[in-house]
Amino acid sequence: MQLVRNIGPPGRLGAPRGGYAILSTIAVSHDMASPKPRTILAIDLTRFACAALVMGYHYSAAFWSMPDGRVASALQGVAAAPVPLARAGLVGVELFFVISGMVIARSAVGASWQHFLGRRVMRLVPAAWICATLTALVLIAGGQADSALAADWFRSVRFWPIGAQIDGSYWTLGVECAFYLLIALAAAGDARRIALVAWGLAAASAAFWVACLVLGPAAEPIITNQAAILLLLPHGCFFAAGIALAMRGMPGRTALLLLGGATGMVEIAAHIGGGSVTAAMIAGEALFALELVTLGCAHRLQPWLARRIDPGLARAIGLMTYPLYLLHQVAGAVLIGVLARSGVPLGVAIGLTVAAMLASAWMVARHAEPAVRTALQRLVTPHRGRAPDSLRSAFPRAD
Repeated sequence: MQLVRNIGPPGRLGAPRGGYAILSTIAVSHDMASPKPRTILAIDLTRFACAALVMGYHYSAAFWSMPDGRVASALQGVAAAPVPLARAGLVGVELFFVISGMVIARSAVGASWQHFLGRRVMRLVPAAWICATLTALVLIAGGQADSALAADWFRSVRFWPIGAQIDGSYWTLGVECAFYLLIALAAAGDARRIALVAWGLAAASAAFWVACLVLGPAAEPIITNQAAILLLLPHGCFFAAGIALAMRGMPGRTALLLLGGATGMVEIAAHIGGGSVTAAMIAGEALFALELVTLGCAHRLQPWLARRIDPGLARAIGLMTYPLYLLHQVAGAVLIGVLARSGVPLGVAIGLTVAAMLASAWMVARHAEPAVRTALQRLVTPHRGRAPDSLRSAFPRAD
């Protein structure tokens, strides 16, 4: 089976509605006595590591072993030997889903479904609009525009999950939106209902992967089926594991985490190994297990990390994660192709592209995204001032 997508101080524990203690500073908490946000460093660092893993996979393996669509066109005439172990970087996508489950477990408690969805829209939309537009401009400037560009851009900026996107990485936004909608309609405002949704996701995902294991290679069309993906069948286990990590005192929390984590291991084996035991698959599963432990101990690691890492730096790279993830693939391929064909050594071209993607992600997160979010907030609620949290990141942060 194979699933490939080119794609401060410790936190306080609150007592939310429903009786479970939620890690209240998953990404950022607000303190009435302090104007500055308090971030959990391990989560910001893990978030950035996820984006770096996915970018490393694309630049070291996928671009050279299985280029398709716009990536193949952008890299025409440029060849390199893929690094098989880099395929382990695909696990960054699964870890994004775990972090999203942690964030949503916190942000949905005590919120109406309208408020919850409104906040999610303000978090996701501005950067996606900006990055899709930047990717389109890079394609045009690099001579890679095609007749489908406008349609793919429009599909991406309106978060339409069916059909081609301007960049393969946008497939995960459809999964994220399906998860947000499920929480909004079934559980927003109540911790117990969120826990029940998590159990439902874990159980459905486990049943799905058991069926896929029984079917063997015949399950390939099911695994990649768009309806199954939007129903969260392949990936619901990761959101469930994230919710379990965030919700302390929840009955059966350890069992939920084990179910979600074990099912996630099966998904990773299919995603990275394609049905075979490979070094990349083993490395991916080891990374997944390590990061689950890291996320589970995030609040305990906070004092140790705070003594060694500048919280401002951790927050800055956390802010860059979402735009870096959305920008690096197609726009990066165009830039690598242009540089390599102009005579720049491929290794240097990749290094310059990484630097350009990091700089672009920082500019989007620090300047462009807050401006667009503020304008959008004023359009929706014209009598309000600057949008709250306007200088903070979009995905997948709590608020």
